[in-house]
Amino acid sequence: MTSVIAHIPSSHPVATRPDTALPYSEIAEQAVLSAMLCDPDVIPSVSKTLDRDAFFNAAHKRMFDAMLTLHAKDIAVDPLTIVAELERSGTLEATGGREYLAYLIEVVPSAANVEHHAKIVHRHAQRRQLIKAADTARMMAMREDAEPDEIARQLQADTLPIAVDDGEQGFRVVSRADIDRVADAIHLRGVATSEGRVPGLATGFPEIDDVTQGFRPSEFVTVGAVPKGWKTALVDNFALNLIRSGEIGGKVSAEIGRDQQIERLISADATIPISSIARGSLVTDEWKRFLVSGNLIEDRLHIDDESYPELSDVLTRCTDLKSRIPSLSFLIVDYIQLVQAGLRGRRGDEEINTVTRALKGLAKRLNVVLFAPFQCNFKEIDKRDDKRPQKGDAQGASGPIQDADFAILLYNDMLYNPMASPILEVNFAACRRTAPFVAKLKMYPDFQLLGSDKAHQRMRERLANQDRNRELL
Repeated sequence: MTSVIAHIPSSHPVATRPDTALPYSEIAEQAVLSAMLCDPDVIPSVSKTLDRDAFFNAAHKRMFDAMLTLHAKDIAVDPLTIVAELERSGTLEATGGREYLAYLIEVVPSAANVEHHAKIVHRHAQRRQLIKAADTARMMAMREDAEPDEIARQLQADTLPIAVDDGEQGFRVVSRADIDRVADAIHLRGVATSEGRVPGLATGFPEIDDVTQGFRPSEFVTVGAVPKGWKTALVDNFALNLIRSGEIGGKVSAEIGRDQQIERLISADATIPISSIARGSLVTDEWKRFLVSGNLIEDRLHIDDESYPELSDVLTRCTDLKSRIPSLSFLIVDYIQLVQAGLRGRRGDEEINTVTRALKGLAKRLNVVLFAPFQCNFKEIDKRDDKRPQKGDAQGASGPIQDADFAILLYNDMLYNPMASPILEVNFAACRRTAPFVAKLKMYPDFQLLGSDKAHQRMRERLANQDRNRELL
C-alpha cells in the first residue's frame, strides 16, 4: 500500500503514525477529507456514512471532527476556519498543522467521487471492527469460567452494527418490471385520491395526511419530544386511527407495561378519563364504551413489553411477527433510547445511531411503516427562551433525525405555560419527500387523545351535504 503521507516531512506528527497490520486506506481517508474541503455541501452525506471512528489515522479523526463541528454551527468550512477550530481545541499540530491541511486540499480535484471513497473507508472500518470482535471473543473463549452463551451474545452485540448496516447492494439495471411496479403504485395512489381516500397509511389527521398523503410502507418515522411532551401519545393516536381503518400493527413498549398500554389505548378510543380507569370507577356507559374499544384493538395490535430490550431481540421478534402476520402494516418501537445495542465500551451516540440505522433497515426489509419516538435533550431546551425542540436536540445522537424519512418534533406549550391552549405543535422538521411543515392538533389530556379541527370541519360538511341530499329526495 503506497501512502501519500510520504510527501509530508518524516518528523511531522501525521507521518509518525505507528505501522499496523489492521486494514485501512490512507489514500481513501485523505480523499474524503479533501472532498469535504473542496465542497462542504457533501459533509451531511459523508457524515451519514462515516463517523470519526471510521478513520484509522488519528489526525484524520481530528480533522473530521473539526469539519463537523464547524458545519453544525453553520460556520463556513474552509482552511482558515478549520485552523481556528483546531487551534481552539489545541490539536492543530497533532493534526499535521497548516502544512498538512494545505496538502489535503490538493488530494482530489473535486468531490465527485466522495461517495466511493467514503465507502472504502467504511468497509475498512468494518473489517477492523470484526477483527476486534473476533479477538475479544477468542480471549473470552480461552477462559475456563466463560460461558459459551455469554461469549456468543457478546460477539453478536459487537458485530450487530455491521449485520444491520444497509450497505450497498450493488447496481441493478432498471428493468421493465421495475417500471411496471412503479406505474402500478402510482395508479393505485390515483385511484385512492379519486375516491377521496389517502393513498398511504393515513394518520387520521387531515392536517398531516393532506401533506404526506399518508405514510408509505418501508418509511421510518421518528417522533421527538421532551419528557411528557406527548411523543408516545401521538404514535398511539396514529396506531388507533390505523387500527380503525383495518390495519394490523405491533408495538415494542419498553417504557410501560402491556396492561397499562391497553388502558391508555382504550382511554383514548373510548374517551374514558385515564384517572377513572386508574381508580376503577367506571359507570355503566363507560363500561360499554370500554368493551367496544376492547373489541376494536383485539387481534389487531401485538405488544411486546420487555423493559430495555436488546436490539437483536427487537429485530428478531419484529421479523418473526411479520412472518406470522404478512398483513402487518406498521410497527412502533417506544422509545429509541431504551433499546440496548450492546456496544460495550462505545459512546452513547454510537449506540443510538446503531439503533436508528437498524430500525430504518428493519422498516425496509419488512415493508412496514415504523414509528420510533425518541427523547429530546430537555436540559439544553430549558436553557433557551424558545422551548420548541430543534433538530440538534436529539439527545445523544444524530441518527433519529438523519436516518428518518420523517423526523417529527413536538412542542406542548402547556408544559411551560399552564394557562396555554391545549394545542400540540407537530413539526415535521425533516422530510424526505415533502417540504417541512407544522400541523397543530388539539390535546385532550384526560384521555391522552388528540383531535383535529380540520377533520371535525369535514365531518360537519359531509353531514350538511347528506341533509341537503335528503331534502332534494
